[in-house]
Amino acid sequence: MGPPRPAGPVLCISVDAIAPGDLDRILAHPDLAGLAAKGARVRAMRTVAPSLTYPAHASILTGRPPASHGVVNNEVDPPSGYDWDWHWYRRDVRGDTAADAVKRAGYRVASILWPTMAGARLDWVLPEIAASVKRREDLTRKALRNGTPLFLLLSEIKYGGIRRGMHQPWLDDFATALALDLLRRRRRGPDLLLLHLVDVDDAKHHAGVDAVETREACDRSAVRIRCLLEAAGPDATVLVLGDHAQIDVHGRVRIAERLAEADLPVRVHAAGAGAFLYPLEGFRTDRDGPRLEALLGAFRDEPGSGLRGWLDRAGMAAEGTGDGRAVALLDAADGFTFDEVQRATHGHLPDHPGIATTLFAAGPRIRAGAQVETGSILDVGPTLAALFGARLEGAVGKVLPILTARIPMEART
Repeated sequence: MGPPRPAGPVLCISVDAIAPGDLDRILAHPDLAGLAAKGARVRAMRTVAPSLTYPAHASILTGRPPASHGVVNNEVDPPSGYDWDWHWYRRDVRGDTAADAVKRAGYRVASILWPTMAGARLDWVLPEIAASVKRREDLTRKALRNGTPLFLLLSEIKYGGIRRGMHQPWLDDFATALALDLLRRRRRGPDLLLLHLVDVDDAKHHAGVDAVETREACDRSAVRIRCLLEAAGPDATVLVLGDHAQIDVHGRVRIAERLAEADLPVRVHAAGAGAFLYPLEGFRTDRDGPRLEALLGAFRDEPGSGLRGWLDRAGMAAEGTGDGRAVALLDAADGFTFDEVQRATHGHLPDHPGIATTLFAAGPRIRAGAQVETGSILDVGPTLAALFGARLEGAVGKVLPILTARIPMEART
């Protein structure tokens, strides 16, 4: 006799970059007929600053903003000069996570391509990780070092033919196949499954927010979700959520050039449609701080500059972002990015119109028909923990008002 377990597994499915309209399309798909009426919806979920995948996913699991858990950008800073030097690792995230809390309570947890979970001490881990060409890293070895080796080797033997490197939609198909394999184990499978799907995000980056390719990616995501629900069984609880939305792009913000012209000792670390400004040697707050504020104000007011606004140090502290070293976090206007130009991107401040994401939940302990207008992605971790009667230490997010009660427990045999 082991610890009690939920009557069915809990599936937390992150469909990267979905906006409320994308989730409308997913839930309206014929393969998910009737599901929307059985569940609850939080229409607009506030994301974090900057609205990037890794800060957001760390916030989803910790219930805390980036400044608290420590992942404030996808990339490490200062830049190492190597490719793919990102915050892949659980060790980069400070404090408790919902995965830890559920595991600590005696349940089995699987993480399939969930950002920042490489190296996590869970039951099954397929790390979302990339290999550096400049470092001559081998992706298979890197994944095995930071995942669950036997699980990964057996998965590659059974499902490796689905994958085409890191390309979509095949990577999501591979991840779904692994998740299905685990869920079909039923009582030997995960009690909590964390799954990150990137097909929609990839389509938006390459084709645009309202492109045919994006709609097709939403439809593929709906089919994957239907398969997962079938494998999980009628007692499963599912949360389908995003981390941020995206906004179409046509130009680049040339702020680095303007800073150089003004001889301001500040460097730019782009974060998509956001950018951190870091002081260089010789930067003096009393002298250069006012100069920087004046330059940013004048630049923002120029037609077509692409700068919407920024947070200074006080603003970053209030928003819960930054690593304590940056002097500003910039926000691009619609249509602009600080990074390479793609058809659409993200990284904006969370109050930027159109960047909010959304959430849907259904299952035995979800209030069917509940409609909540606004929430925060910081609320997801505490909600996951509450479903297991666990406590997420240090969370500032709140349990979403979509639960009827905690999941009924039964003995695990």
